Amino acid sequence: MLSLSKKMYHENEAFKILDEDKGQMEKLDPKDEFVNQLLNHVLGKPILYTIENWAPLIPFTEVDKIYVVWLAHQHFYHLVIDLVKCEVWVIDSLANSSDEDKRLARYEGTLCLRRILPALLQLSGFYDVRKDLKPVNREWDLRFANKEQCFLQTDNASCGPFSCKMMEVLVSRRALPNITEENMKFIRRGIAERIFSFSKTAPKECI
Repeated sequence: MLSLSKKMYHENEAFKILDEDKGQMEKLDPKDEFVNQLLNHVLGKPILYTIENWAPLIPFTEVDKIYVVWLAHQHFYHLVIDLVKCEVWVIDSLANSSDEDKRLARYEGTLCLRRILPALLQLSGFYDVRKDLKPVNREWDLRFANKEQCFLQTDNASCGPFSCKMMEVLVSRRALPNITEENMKFIRRGIAERIFSFSKTAPKECI
């Protein structure tokens, strides 16, 4: 059994993590209770089911918003489905893209989603449980987050790490500092290190 210090040494060697890199990674990737619960869920371990610290496991009939990572044309972006206001918000790290045709192609599936959501909710019995809400028979409104409200990328390869961090912000309801293109290498290393570390104890079916 490796000691903790030796284990961390080997992990740092595997990912070529310098001491100064480690400090920057910890700032960008805080280890808190929310993240621990998320990892336990992925690894098949017992989790503490409470509204305060484990929103992802709450039935959708008990929440007002649903957070979705959407993949379209090899690009990840986020949808926030507001069940109360009947709105679908798009949070896209390529919101500053000047290619209008590509932007419209990415949102094609989202446009379909807002059309079928009213019927899906009624068929699922959502409104039978949520007596405080009334069904609507129209397309839901589609809104786009301002560029100031989301992390923006300037390349075509960073949407995955951006999406991971954006989901942490949305679900944990906290702001993570310095999620920028310049810090992307630290974010990537932090994600890789976490996966590498937890793969040592994960059940085989989770690897």
